[in-house]
Amino acid sequence: MSHALHLATQVPDAPLILSGAPTGGEALPSEAEVMARWLSQAGLAEHRLVREEQARNTLGNARHGLALAREMNAREVWLITDGVHMPRAWLFFRLLAPRGLGLRACRAPAPRERGPVIGGAVRETLALLVNLPRLTRAVIETRRPGPRPDRNQP
Repeated sequence: MSHALHLATQVPDAPLILSGAPTGGEALPSEAEVMARWLSQAGLAEHRLVREEQARNTLGNARHGLALAREMNAREVWLITDGVHMPRAWLFFRLLAPRGLGLRACRAPAPRERGPVIGGAVRETLALLVNLPRLTRAVIETRRPGPRPDRNQP
């Protein structure tokens, strides 16, 4: 989060799309809400913190986050995640981003609780394989002309 905070202070008017659903049950705050609270306590204005609380995985982060960026008429999106997760996240965002949207990446240090890098690489590889069919469908829907189906799935 410190990387997001640093970038946010460099571009003081930019909104931050914070993406993530509740992960420990509906009674707990969403990942987006936890990030928003941290950034707010660090001094960022509340109006800049846009919560996306539907995404339950990386594909959902890309789908829902990019939909919000499109609604906000964003010209550029910064993807901030740890270095182990970045390749998969970048692939999902890159494939689903609308034409003309600038996409940049900022690698943050991996959280210690995720374990060694080799374990993270194995996890990311398996997650890519598991999500490949859903990613393929999402890309086809994104590229298809005409109205897009409204899907409430991550």
